[in-house]
Amino acid sequence: GNYVDADDALQRLYIIERKEFSSLLEQQISDAAIFYEGTLVPRVRGLIDREDFEEAAEQLLEVVAFVTVNIITFRQLLIRYDGFYRSFSGMPLNEWHLQRSVLATTHPVHHLFELEGVDKLEKEIILGLQQQQQQQTDTDDVEKQQLKEQ
Repeated sequence: GNYVDADDALQRLYIIERKEFSSLLEQQISDAAIFYEGTLVPRVRGLIDREDFEEAAEQLLEVVAFVTVNIITFRQLLIRYDGFYRSFSGMPLNEWHLQRSVLATTHPVHHLFELEGVDKLEKEIILGLQQQQQQQTDTDDVEKQQLKEQ
């Protein structure tokens, strides 16, 4: 008959488990990437458009913290998975997964790992804050001049 020996059964189980784990991990990091690109970055953009640069700066720091936590968690899960499976002579998932998701520029996770758009937002916030500060200085100078003339 077609009996499966213990090694073959373990190999099949390993393949199924690996596929389930990588699918779950992929879904979770993709959800984080979609939230980053669809919610967090547009929220900062809206604050910049309303010239609320201080709030935009705070929100941008929160965005970077969100990305950092998600990337570290993602990497740690891959490292722990790989460590566990190496002890059973399994194939590591880490490099394969990173190659597939981060380096593929069409993958939503690529934008998350690259912090795409953050540098542009940061520059706009800095320029906006500088402009507001300059306007305040100009206003203060005019008021001082008017007081002197009185």
